[in-house]
Amino acid sequence: MCESIIGCVQKGVKKANPSSEVGMNLVFAAALVCLLAWIMLAFVVAIPSGWVHVLLAAGCLLLTKRIIEANRP
Repeated sequence: MCESIIGCVQKGVKKANPSSEVGMNLVFAAALVCLLAWIMLAFVVAIPSGWVHVLLAAGCLLLTKRIIEANRP
């Protein structure tokens, strides 16, 4: 039996592979770069064309991918 609730939870949590964690961090960094570039181009520079919003879509897609992969066992 477990000594504490935290001990029981930690026994059920599997450690992530370090190489996959590096990949997930790169995906997270790429998502942040895309979102920051979109903010700069859409609001600061105010580029009127719609292609800038591809950065928003890419950033959201990469961020969602990072969140989903982080929750896999």
